[in-house]
Amino acid sequence: MRVHAPAAFATGLALLLFTPSAHADEPPDEPPPAEPPPEPPPAVRPPDDPRRDTDVTPAPTKPPTRAKGKFAVDPIADSGVLALGVAFGVLSSAILGTDEVRPQQISLRFTTQDLLWIDRGALWQRVDDNAALYSDIAIGAMAGYALFDSILDGFRDGASATLTDITMYLEAATITLGVTNLSKIAFRRPRPKAYIARADFIGAGGDYETYENSVTDSALSFFSGHSAEAAALTATATYIAFQRSPGTLKPWLTLAGGTALTSFIAYSRVRSASHFPTDVMAGALAGTAIGALIVHLHRADSPHERPIWIGAFPARDGGTVSVGGRF
Repeated sequence: MRVHAPAAFATGLALLLFTPSAHADEPPDEPPPAEPPPEPPPAVRPPDDPRRDTDVTPAPTKPPTRAKGKFAVDPIADSGVLALGVAFGVLSSAILGTDEVRPQQISLRFTTQDLLWIDRGALWQRVDDNAALYSDIAIGAMAGYALFDSILDGFRDGASATLTDITMYLEAATITLGVTNLSKIAFRRPRPKAYIARADFIGAGGDYETYENSVTDSALSFFSGHSAEAAALTATATYIAFQRSPGTLKPWLTLAGGTALTSFIAYSRVRSASHFPTDVMAGALAGTAIGALIVHLHRADSPHERPIWIGAFPARDGGTVSVGGRF
């Protein structure tokens, strides 16, 4: 029997389509599980929302508070400094008051142009006879404030603060006195009143070649002791105030008041013809340095520390005394 080609092709195709597959009984592959959706972000509530369990509002930053400064006094060292300062200041003042030291004589060829330009006005002014009294009253008021302020510090910081403050004030005053007297003896500069007295003598018909001044005090112009003491008390009081009362107006008021009184005293000393302007300037600078240095040497982070000390070393033919400080 002859089979035509088209019929054979159709028969084969039918068998291929209707023949069961060997994998017909196997289940189809399952698709991979889908990833879970991402969780929504938590709701951000404002800091003042009452539903917040904890307030996370940042606390305002507070400026750091400055601790009070501490000062220490060594009974042995400070007693020695006070003893030396008082002894030298009193003895040197006594010697200068005896007219034993010959005063510096004014040059025969002296003219006002020989002075510094800033000092010439001290000889041209009209002298105020009460100015010296005013300066004495002002320096006394400053000393009274130093005592009063030391007592107040004792009520606030303990009795030891009063003793410490008084010790520093006394050391500043006595050392300033000694340094002032040394300067006066070294320079022996005639006071303005000495120049004025010489001019009056010559104006009254006296011979300028025979004029001689024999009073020691008339040649103790440089530098001004009143200005130096006032500046020393101001520097001491201001330094103590900045350390004991930080962050308050007291230090600035102390500085302003002390500077004003020191300036008034310096002006009064010039108006009384006791000093030239450069005398009071130098005195104020010296007093400020001494007052600030004395207080600085007494600073201590612990009351048991000793920022200043004195040592004595005997030797065969004498001895050595040393004064040390911690800066």
